Amino acid sequence: YVESTVVNRASPEVPEGIRSRIKSPMTIDVRVSISREGRVTSAKAVQHEDGLINYLGDRAVAAARQWTFEPAKRGDTPVDSTRIIHFVFER
Repeated sequence: YVESTVVNRASPEVPEGIRSRIKSPMTIDVRVSISREGRVTSAKAVQHEDGLINYLGDRAVAAARQWTFEPAKRGDTPVDSTRIIHFVFER
């Protein structure tokens, strides 16, 4: 079994007004399902809290959906897989 590898990354878009509310680096983890074609088929933020965390989670999910991968393989056959993407938000 060979894990998927990232081909293309997208960064979350966060308005400056929200960035100013980030006091220290905040990590948001997003669990993605990756098809055997290397496309993200679902993305869900792992953290769930009120306010800023949920907002940043939504931004991270939107970015994660744009990522593409070299799919995971079992032998020479591409297979569906999942992985966690870590997004770090800073001021």
